Amino acid sequence: MALLNRKAYKKLKDEATLLIKKFHMRWQPNQWAALKSLPGGEEQDPHRDIPAVEIGKARKKFSEIQAGLIVGLTENPKLVLYPKCFAVADPRRRTEVLLGAGDCVIFRGDVIHSGAAFTELNYRIHCVLTIKGIKWGADATEFAPPPAYKCEFCPFMAPTKLQVSNHKRGCLRNPARAANRARDRDLNEKGKF
Repeated sequence: MALLNRKAYKKLKDEATLLIKKFHMRWQPNQWAALKSLPGGEEQDPHRDIPAVEIGKARKKFSEIQAGLIVGLTENPKLVLYPKCFAVADPRRRTEVLLGAGDCVIFRGDVIHSGAAFTELNYRIHCVLTIKGIKWGADATEFAPPPAYKCEFCPFMAPTKLQVSNHKRGCLRNPARAANRARDRDLNEKGKF
């Protein structure tokens, strides 16, 4: 693939801007970036492109939300999304969206996502769709932490409820620990062949 020259890049941005205006009149593209991913690059940490404070401003004033846009310039660019994840990146919801050259994806600005790891050279264009009438603050992404569940008896934390539940049964600070262990011993005896 030939590198995208300035004239082609400008034309692509202009055409995308027209399409965006037809799709949603209040959105305006901001922070255009041409992205190049080299083979062997690691997946980005999950994040949001628009900080929660900016999303709050838009929702309060217009009951609308900003968005992100990615246009694939080569075959097989990938975007990792975490559907329905707005505060923490739940690994069970991780979804890879595969794009072709010329494909465009628009996603909510508060949805957690990340750039995928690539095995081959990859080009794409990214921009943030801000809301007209809302002053756009500094370009900053917000890290999205993985989910964390805490034992109610001690400081132990884990990324899944199942891990915490398994820990709690034998937690040294759990008042029902002795009863749990006795019940487990009885069940083990009954289950022997």
